[in-house]
Amino acid sequence: MSLSRQQRYVKKMLKQKRCVSCGRPAVGARYCQEHLNADSARKREKLGLKKWRRGHRGRPTIASLNRDEQRAEDYGALGRK
Repeated sequence: MSLSRQQRYVKKMLKQKRCVSCGRPAVGARYCQEHLNADSARKREKLGLKKWRRGHRGRPTIASLNRDEQRAEDYGALGRK
């Protein structure tokens, strides 16, 4: 199966760890920091989500996750399900 020139370009950029949009060094798998931020904003807009803010409602903190795990262990020790 033959690849289109666009597919070959993307494959080459991914192999060289460069941004597929502009050719600068990639921060993530596909994009530089500028295009990574733009991609995140585009996805948030499409899905109707708000920008992530540390410690705000909707994102559990590490401490609360550990506390929930401890509660689950305590209930298990008491024979409760």
